[in-house]
Amino acid sequence: MASPHYFIAIPVPFSFQSLFSTWQKQLREHVSYKQWPHQEDLHITLKFLGPVADTKIQSVTELLKPIEKINAFSVKVGNLGSFGNQINP
Repeated sequence: MASPHYFIAIPVPFSFQSLFSTWQKQLREHVSYKQWPHQEDLHITLKFLGPVADTKIQSVTELLKPIEKINAFSVKVGNLGSFGNQINP
């Protein structure tokens, strides 16, 4: 059985989910993608961790708790990327 893969991410605010979902629908005509996320699951990945042992995931979760208190910040978007095969991410 494969280990779960983890990542650190920020959920997309509800106010942007509809806009981004519309963009997804437009992109589907031009980009082959293995699985498109549901509108409610849209997020910004900050760091892909890959597989993390069950014994360590609780430690990672505890280390990240202080950042949950950050309410807002600005982000400048640069290049976009994807995981996996570029032809069929």
